[in-house]
Amino acid sequence: TDVNGEPIGTSSSYAVAKSKQVKYESGDLASVQAVTEAVEGIFGLAQVNPADIVYSSWFSTQSVGDTLAAVKGVTATGFATGANTLNTIYKNDTNENAVDLATAYTMVLGETQDFMTALDSDSDFNKYVSDLDAAKTAIKGLYVQSGASVNVTQGQVRLPHYL
Repeated sequence: TDVNGEPIGTSSSYAVAKSKQVKYESGDLASVQAVTEAVEGIFGLAQVNPADIVYSSWFSTQSVGDTLAAVKGVTATGFATGANTLNTIYKNDTNENAVDLATAYTMVLGETQDFMTALDSDSDFNKYVSDLDAAKTAIKGLYVQSGASVNVTQGQVRLPHYL
């Protein structure tokens, strides 16, 4: 039953996979039935009644190690001459979002400022930490008391993602 006490059931295709009356010996249904029985067997070890299971799933995954090694190799090839040639390397591959890789693995740095100036001009501080002037005032007070001298350089790092 669901949270409201209403009965729930399973789909007809899942019912075929759960069937004890028909045993599939070959083909796609045999694989699906074997996996379904295995999943229900595992839950049975935890005292879950197979009749109460209305859906289960089993899927395989791929280790990302091989994929990351391939990406590493392509990236190394893209920079082998010193210049970024990733767009040339990927030009014959599907690039559904037309991602321009010309600026991949680059950094753009802003002007270096002293800590107080950087804090005053940091709109991200107001957005993510506090928009109260008292918070900045307190931080500035602690900074002055520390006797430290801090320079701040903000920038942007451009890293591609491979999803």
